[in-house]
Amino acid sequence: MPALSLAYLAAHTPENWDVKIVDETVEPFDAWKHVEGSDIVGFNGGNVCNIHRLTDHISRVTEYDQVMGEETPIILGGYVGGLNIEGLPNRVDARVIGPGELALQELLADFENGGMKREYVGQRVPMNELRTPDFSGFNVAAYGKNVNWPVMTSVSCGNTCGFCSARVVYGDGYASRSPEKVLADMAQFDPDTRLYFVDPNVLQLSRNGKRRARKLFKGMAKQNHPWFGSATFRVSEDERMLEAMAESGCKGLLIGFDSALPESLQTVSAPKYRVREDQTLIEYYVEGVKRIQEKFGIDVLGTFVIGFDTDDERTIANTIRVVQDSGMKDAQYLPFTPLPGTPSYNEMEAAGRIIDHNLNRYDFTDVVFRPQNFSGAELRDSLVKMYDETFPRMLAIYRRFGLVRDRPELIKVESMKLRAEREERAARERERRGRRRGGGGGHH
Repeated sequence: MPALSLAYLAAHTPENWDVKIVDETVEPFDAWKHVEGSDIVGFNGGNVCNIHRLTDHISRVTEYDQVMGEETPIILGGYVGGLNIEGLPNRVDARVIGPGELALQELLADFENGGMKREYVGQRVPMNELRTPDFSGFNVAAYGKNVNWPVMTSVSCGNTCGFCSARVVYGDGYASRSPEKVLADMAQFDPDTRLYFVDPNVLQLSRNGKRRARKLFKGMAKQNHPWFGSATFRVSEDERMLEAMAESGCKGLLIGFDSALPESLQTVSAPKYRVREDQTLIEYYVEGVKRIQEKFGIDVLGTFVIGFDTDDERTIANTIRVVQDSGMKDAQYLPFTPLPGTPSYNEMEAAGRIIDHNLNRYDFTDVVFRPQNFSGAELRDSLVKMYDETFPRMLAIYRRFGLVRDRPELIKVESMKLRAEREERAARERERRGRRRGGGGGHH
């Protein structure tokens, strides 16, 4: 899936600028290939676990400039751009903090006028004033036939979870785009094109939120796009809304259950679930998943976070029961990961509970903090156990791709991250060989 944030930046870039976007999920960044002829190079630091690659890319641009006798300005944005992370190269000329659409326009105007500031603090563009995303700068053909084209109807959500990183980038407060604007964004795609809503929650269950969602889904039914997205589990209680979603082309929902333990659920800013007095939280989850999947034909992929301070062996057992008894199509079990910049990280750092400061490991596969009721190894082994008892085939695949790293000897297939690292090493070796031949890095 192309990065929607970059497509929005491209749409808001002044017309006298040409935009080329390199997405590492489909093609590796190569300074010698991509920097030539560029006035500015910008990096979207979306994930802290890729900080080493980001640092390496910036170093490659510096090497290119040294060989070619140039000085290409480098700008940094995204989640990493808003953090004061030690070790980022001083080579970064300007950082964009927060939403980038308006800040980038200011930055480029300053560049054209002979100078840039070190920092630009972005402000949200009103949602209905956002331009239609521009994907023309992407290498579209590289995505193949299985691409999901991203669409956004809203930013942030009504929750204030201490471990959420979205608020670091987008700030507080839910904001939505009108159904007419969203449908206009979708109109650029051919019928039957698969879409993915990147919203944390594709609909709000307030009266106005439902009214807006019904209008959107009614229009989507006419466009004939199969789509996927994320929603709160409370949508399972509203059959009219589920029916409208199914008729609009919804094929699957990613639902963040957070926890199957009531005590843990109370520690996060979760919606007020309407568990009846005569049912348990497990029964409530099972009943809702079956309703979504069996009655409305919408697959459920559940995500569960393990490692809250209230979690113990009951959490593991409850989660396994929910997934098995409900017939959930797929599930992801993630260790609690306090990302830098979030309240959870700050609290744990102050308490001395962060045990691993290597940001490469903040990828939701490693345990980087000291859990309350598990050791780090016990928490990791519990995640493996959950996969083994619910989706053993997926556990085998995740191990092969290095997404579960408890058995390094079983990693047979490179993940995108490992592949990118290998291709970077090969690119650097080609650069060195080119320079030894006196060919300026392969441009001749």
